[in-house]
Amino acid sequence: MKNIKSIKISSIGERIRFVRKLLRFTQSEFANKIGVESYLIVLRYEKNIHKPDLSKIRLVSLRGDVSENWILKGTVNSKNCDRLVAAYKVIYRKQEADLHREYSEDKFNRSLSVFARNLRVSPEFIECIKSHSIDPHPNIFKKFCAAYSVDYSVFKDILSNKTDSGFNDDIYYGSGGVSHKNSNMLDEINFLLQEDEAAQKMVLEILRSRKTINDNTEKLKHKKS
Repeated sequence: MKNIKSIKISSIGERIRFVRKLLRFTQSEFANKIGVESYLIVLRYEKNIHKPDLSKIRLVSLRGDVSENWILKGTVNSKNCDRLVAAYKVIYRKQEADLHREYSEDKFNRSLSVFARNLRVSPEFIECIKSHSIDPHPNIFKKFCAAYSVDYSVFKDILSNKTDSGFNDDIYYGSGGVSHKNSNMLDEINFLLQEDEAAQKMVLEILRSRKTINDNTEKLKHKKS
């Protein structure tokens, strides 16, 4: 993140430049992406000489997967940032448990580069979400749901606190329709979305114990046969 760490993001122009740098576009390339005639217009936006109209703000937000509100006001919904990472952490921990591997924060952080690829964003973008530097666009949550076979309508209700029931059995889908094979993750997701470290540790223990029980059951079956 050497190329963007030093960029200030206290004005609209600075936030537009921040997005452009995250996307690794030149000013000319970015001008083409947001439908302006010349790199000079992008330069004027970034220098706060001219203020882009709302249609250009919308294009910048869509191209950069950041919210329009963040570009305009610099405000970050930290709860959404935390919940996106927490939801991924559930899936990552489930994978670790299934593969009999020990969860570690270091391995999780390294795996975020894979997460970034799945969402079609840069690893720096995920780091910015983790540090609450930027506010993700709703499309990021749609990409997350598509990448991990999650029902977006349910996920959206959770994020907007419209339901207290949390994720239900229909949130995960398989290639042949609704699948309940991942329903044992539902409680874990509810825990993690509360950002409770004690609950997170409990979740890992639950996953381990379930795996142990399943393994022991299989061994008993083989012995009986």
